[in-house]
Amino acid sequence: MKRRPYKVLFVCTGNLCRSPMAQGLLTRLLVEYGVKNIRADSAGTHASTGLAPTDEAMAIAHAHGIDLTGIRSKPVTAELVQNADCILAMGEMNRTSVVGGVPEASGKIHLLKSFDRHPAVSGSQADIPDPMGGDRDAYETCFLTLHQEIERIFPLLIKHARESRSHA
Repeated sequence: MKRRPYKVLFVCTGNLCRSPMAQGLLTRLLVEYGVKNIRADSAGTHASTGLAPTDEAMAIAHAHGIDLTGIRSKPVTAELVQNADCILAMGEMNRTSVVGGVPEASGKIHLLKSFDRHPAVSGSQADIPDPMGGDRDAYETCFLTLHQEIERIFPLLIKHARESRSHA
C-alpha cells in the first residue's frame, strides 16, 4: 500500500508573493535532499484562482535558482486544510482567517516564524511582512527571511513526516 505524502501548506493573503516563494523554497530543498514523502503547496486567504506569482516574486526566486512558473494562486478551502498535515501561515491575520473559516485547522496551523520556537516568536515579530507593492529590496528581504525559516524547520518537517508515517 502506497502511503500519501506529508503535506505542508503555506498560507499568505493573495498567494502571489510569500506563500509561492515558500512553496518554491521547500520544494527545492525536498529535491536537493531527495525527500519524496513531503509535498509543498500554497494558498491565500484572499486569493483569486489561477494567477501567477508577481513578477517581482518570480524574479527574486529565479535569481536564487527557484522556478515558480508552475505555481498558480488559489484560495484556502476546507479541502486544502483537511488534506494538509501542517499549515504554515505568514502572519497572524492569515492564521486567524484560516481558523475562522475552517476551525479544525487550529490543531495544525502555525505561524512560520514561530513554528518550533521556544519561546514562540509573537506579535509583529512573528509576521513575515508582505512585499506586495514594495520594491525589489522588500521582495529580497522577504525571500531571505523565508529561506532562513524554511531551512530552520526543514529537519522538523522531515521528522514530522516520518512520525506521521509510523502512525499511519
